[in-house]
Amino acid sequence: LGAILGKILEVSGAAEQIALTLIKSFGEKNIQWAVLLTGFLIGIPLYYNAGFVILVPLVFTIARKAKLPILYIAIPMAAALSTTHCFLPPHPGPVVLINSFKDSMGNKASMGKVLMYGIIIAIPVVVLAGPVLGRLLQRIKVDIGNFLISSEEVKEKKLPAVFPSFFIALLPVLLITLAVIANIYLPDGSLLKKIVLFTGDSTIALLLAVLIATWFFGLRSGHSIETVMKW
Repeated sequence: LGAILGKILEVSGAAEQIALTLIKSFGEKNIQWAVLLTGFLIGIPLYYNAGFVILVPLVFTIARKAKLPILYIAIPMAAALSTTHCFLPPHPGPVVLINSFKDSMGNKASMGKVLMYGIIIAIPVVVLAGPVLGRLLQRIKVDIGNFLISSEEVKEKKLPAVFPSFFIALLPVLLITLAVIANIYLPDGSLLKKIVLFTGDSTIALLLAVLIATWFFGLRSGHSIETVMKW
């Protein structure tokens, strides 16, 4: 389900919309932080390789337009994608660990807690491995002359609206986080708690995001169900 959601975000241009919006909002002065946050947000629903393919043309474009060293921009992007892929569910590594670690009663680890702790650890790690390392490596010269053709394709593609791009991409994270909060603060046995815990189950959260993405980015945008299924 995570792979399906990532593919829909990639093909529809939603991932590119997220990236471009953040970069415009932060401005050239804080471009490293814009790329870092872009990689972090896109890296949560998308696998590393898909996020990398999407963001590389944007990194080349930014480096050329802002006349900045390529590694100054690329390292924060790669660090954010790597960190989310390694630390945060629904990526394969964290999910394997969740299923492997069990308490004395035989219950597997909580997906929500792993996500929360993963984000807490990921933030300082990604800052050190991103902007800090990027500044140290910026003096290394890299010729990007042969990789600038694909950057023009980003402009020509019609991108979806900003809010749905962000909302649908982050929907699984929002639902899982709500379930963690509900489990702590809502009274046991209440209908609201049952609903929130059900929708906050990692599989259900991803399924809902995939269904909404399929409708909004696919059928609602004029694509046939056959096209969406090919995605």
